[in-house]
Amino acid sequence: MTDPNGPAAAPDEPQAPQFGSPAPGAAPAPGQPAQPFSSPAPAPGAVPPAAPAYGAPGQQVPPQQPPAAPPYGAPGQQTPPQQPYGAPQYGAPGQPQYGAPAGAALSPQDEKQWAMLGHLGGIAWIIYLGWLGPLIVFLMYKDRSAFVRQEAKEALNFQLFMTILTVGGAIVISILTAITFGIAGLLYFLVGVPPLLGIIFAIIGAVRVNGGGSYRYPFNWRIVK
Repeated sequence: MTDPNGPAAAPDEPQAPQFGSPAPGAAPAPGQPAQPFSSPAPAPGAVPPAAPAYGAPGQQVPPQQPPAAPPYGAPGQQTPPQQPYGAPQYGAPGQPQYGAPAGAALSPQDEKQWAMLGHLGGIAWIIYLGWLGPLIVFLMYKDRSAFVRQEAKEALNFQLFMTILTVGGAIVISILTAITFGIAGLLYFLVGVPPLLGIIFAIIGAVRVNGGGSYRYPFNWRIVK
């Protein structure tokens, strides 16, 4: 009940806040949720809007990444042919060949030329190497021409025979000279006979082969078969 004798309260006068109620605009008490300034708090029981589905109209689709390459050597993958290490060697298949290949047959002209040189190499007796020329020709062309092998072998055997006679004669005459107190030294001129024969018959053999024939030395010791 109100006092009828007291002053009547103005109807528009603001009421003072009661003790314990939060003031307007004050910070929330510890443990109380803060109210956002821009959006009102959702009503109790309201369901937030769901995110649009992937690929919906108006949604930006991120660019697709290219598929990863399969690992090297995986099944079904084509392996590039491997290149051989280093440069191809000379004479390998597919490489250009220079000159006549080893073992190729000689032409008739080349046969006659090398057979003639096989005999003519005997003039190297000037430096006491009459066997060297025929030996070189024999080793180089014995598998490429039967004619060159025959003539070079004949010349090589003759020059080896002359070499044996020269060396053996020098040894024998030296022994005789020591035994005869120098008298047999007069025979040393005979040591020069085999080299001289080697040069003479070498020239004869070269001329005979160059004329288109074959040559056999009148005496020979055929050591090389």
